[in-house]
Amino acid sequence: MLQHVVPYLLVAFRLGGLFIMGPLVAGVAIPGKVKGLLVLMIAAAAYPMTPARVVAPESLDLFALLPLVFSEALVGLVIGGVAALPMLAMDMAGVVTGQQMGFGLAKVYNPEIDADADVIGQLLFYLAMSVFLSLGGLEAVFGQVLRSFDTIPPGAAAMDGPTLALFVDTIGAGFSMAMRVSAPALGTVFLVTVLFGVLTKTIPQINTMTIGFTVKILAALLLLAASLHGISTVVGDHISDAASNLTAWVERGDARGGR
Repeated sequence: MLQHVVPYLLVAFRLGGLFIMGPLVAGVAIPGKVKGLLVLMIAAAAYPMTPARVVAPESLDLFALLPLVFSEALVGLVIGGVAALPMLAMDMAGVVTGQQMGFGLAKVYNPEIDADADVIGQLLFYLAMSVFLSLGGLEAVFGQVLRSFDTIPPGAAAMDGPTLALFVDTIGAGFSMAMRVSAPALGTVFLVTVLFGVLTKTIPQINTMTIGFTVKILAALLLLAASLHGISTVVGDHISDAASNLTAWVERGDARGGR
């Protein structure tokens, strides 16, 4: 059984990278010990289906094993990170919108990203998470990790240009989506601000500071509620595009060293 220890560890560390940044599974709502047990259990189930070949030095000691373990964890980290970027982009869109609406001080703790989040940001984050789950994203992410063993054998991973390009393209598309999602609410807030600025100059008796703050929030919330269907469609398209790019990256074996 000793000959299977190193290959099993490489499989486990690739799956472990997914639990560092992957959607849902990386949240602090799942205790660390439970994550560790899940990684070991899924690795035990996946190991018999992985290719028998393992790219490893003939004389393998601790110092030679560390780079292999690190590169394997990076493969899972890349797959989980690309899958999680659409949700993080939606959170950014909500933060930008909430700041302009006046919700900057109303922050709550988001256990999925282990950080404080804006109220609107958390709303859009969970909307994107719902779309991700409804599209079968969680199963697809685990499937991509398992498929990666066919094109990137354990111990053969190497992060280089194609991987960086995948991240840059996904981040750029996420930033564009965040701006598209937040643009209607930002435009509404801008128009309301201009309107009450004009009223302040023409009718100074109106307390525009009090009324304008409330009207700005209500107008932006109504527009946001009316555009939720369109937002979910945009998120679904972005998640599908990210999944397609990730599938192509895995099938080409872009993370395989010495291609």
